[in-house]
Amino acid sequence: MRLRKQRVVWLVAERAAADEDRVTLDYHGTIDGQEFAGNHAQGITVVLGSGSMIAGFEDGLKGARAGQHLELQLKFPDDYHHQDIAGKAVVFNIDVQKVEAPELPPLNDEFASQLGVTEGGLETLKNDVRKNMQRELDQAIHDKVKQQVMDGLFRVNAIEVPKTLLNEEAQRLAAQMQQRLSGYGTKSLGQLPLNLFEGQAQRRVALGFILSEIVQKQGLAADSAKVRETLLRHASTYESPDDVVKWYFGDKQRMAELESLVLEDQVVDWVLEQAQVTDKLVTFDEFMSQSRSQAA
Repeated sequence: MRLRKQRVVWLVAERAAADEDRVTLDYHGTIDGQEFAGNHAQGITVVLGSGSMIAGFEDGLKGARAGQHLELQLKFPDDYHHQDIAGKAVVFNIDVQKVEAPELPPLNDEFASQLGVTEGGLETLKNDVRKNMQRELDQAIHDKVKQQVMDGLFRVNAIEVPKTLLNEEAQRLAAQMQQRLSGYGTKSLGQLPLNLFEGQAQRRVALGFILSEIVQKQGLAADSAKVRETLLRHASTYESPDDVVKWYFGDKQRMAELESLVLEDQVVDWVLEQAQVTDKLVTFDEFMSQSRSQAA
């Protein structure tokens, strides 16, 4: 469904606007009769039900027809990103220009070819999508379980972290954040306050001690077969997997990082063997939506 929606065709609808329709409109907003920044726009499109506008705006467009004038009395959310108008009542005068209904392309071999499937048509596309979804789901489940285990280990093992290590980790996290921001083209903010990273630094350093203790007491070592399996799975997501594998094997530091990740996974497996695990049934979309929101 997601792939079809990416190639939706919009057809003019000679009827009232309904959910999932696209409405083209002009609007002009006032607060207490006064103008405000960004209070008007012309020819914008709004897909009803998308949640792209403030509460009540899209609902107010339902039932509207091309050529109709509307007046909506709404309120900006209290946490609206423009603080000067957050929480304030607003009146929008709207002129509806056009109502369009979505038409999804049919699922057939032609649709598959448009997505680059050269052999096997629709059946090959379905198999590819199924494999990608399963790979994405497996990784998300792995990350979720690992996070829960790490949270549990940190919560039940109170450790006094040496201030020197805590400060070093906070500095490392601050440097990583600055590098990430510069990669987004953000102007340098100077030295970031280390107290912003103390909580995360505390967790990382403490977990380092906890994991090291488990590895030592349980005599764990990175399983070479699992290291290779992890590497091949990671490399398979690239266009030239063999080159990625060679690159890893040619860099001792990269391989050491990979082995460390595998060893962490083995610790997680050991913890799960000791714990009582309860499964929860959710849909693919629900789980992936939760995973993406937590990662953001």
